[in-house]
Amino acid sequence: MAVAYKHKRYWQLHRPDDDSAYAAITFSGTTTEAYNMFSFPSLWNTGSPTITHAFADSNTTLVVTYEFADEASQTSFKTAVDAAYDDGTAFVSVAGIVKHTKTEWLAGDGTTVSATTTDIV
Repeated sequence: MAVAYKHKRYWQLHRPDDDSAYAAITFSGTTTEAYNMFSFPSLWNTGSPTITHAFADSNTTLVVTYEFADEASQTSFKTAVDAAYDDGTAFVSVAGIVKHTKTEWLAGDGTTVSATTTDIV
């Protein structure tokens, strides 16, 4: 993979029956268990990214890093994800409300943030 084609997406899961105004749940297991709770459809594998994940914000946010071999692969991923957001198929069987709080597009060094978008969904 190439660190030049890497970005991070920040996710929270909110329970619709939570009495605390849909507060983000706190993940208590591993990052893999948390990732699986989102039931990411196969479209999130477009472009064959290497996917890693970590917790942030006292385990209320799952940070998923997508790394691609080249620009074309990352572009095909973004196109597929944008289309899924537009037609409502980005998430299909999640037990809760998914909130995509931020995306960080990383510069060619793979660590410096070159652009950030917040409150996506």
